[in-house]
Amino acid sequence: MDLFTIVSTALSTEYKLGTNDCNLMCLQVLDLRSGTDYSQIAKYKTIKAGVKQLQSLGFISTGDIIIKYSDPVELPIDGDIWISDDNPLIMGVVHSNRLIGVDEDHTHFKLIAIPRNGKFYRVRKEDNG
Repeated sequence: MDLFTIVSTALSTEYKLGTNDCNLMCLQVLDLRSGTDYSQIAKYKTIKAGVKQLQSLGFISTGDIIIKYSDPVELPIDGDIWISDDNPLIMGVVHSNRLIGVDEDHTHFKLIAIPRNGKFYRVRKEDNG
C-alpha cells in the first residue's frame, strides 16, 4: 500500500469509527513509513474501547504512538501527520497542501485547510525509544 492508496481509500469510503477513521488512517501512514503494524492491531468500535486498547499497549493516545516514531516539523509535506493541541486523538494526514479531515456530519473524509493550531509530525523508520 502507498500513501495515495491510503488517502484515496479514506476519501472514498464512509467514515466509520474503528473501520475508517482519523486514527486508523494515521496509523496506516505510520505503518507504511515505519514498518509497524499498529493499524492491524487497532480493533475497536467505540472511543472508550479504543482508549482501553491504547492503554493496554502502554499509550495514552494514538498521538503518543505517532510521536514515538516521528519528528516534529514546521513545514508539512504530503504524508505528514497533524495532531490537535486540544485532543491527541484528533489527527489527520497532509495531502496536496491540505489536510484530510472528517466532515461536520462525521460521515466522510474531505480535504480541509491546513489548521493553524496543532503540530505536524514526519514519520521515520525507527522509534524514539
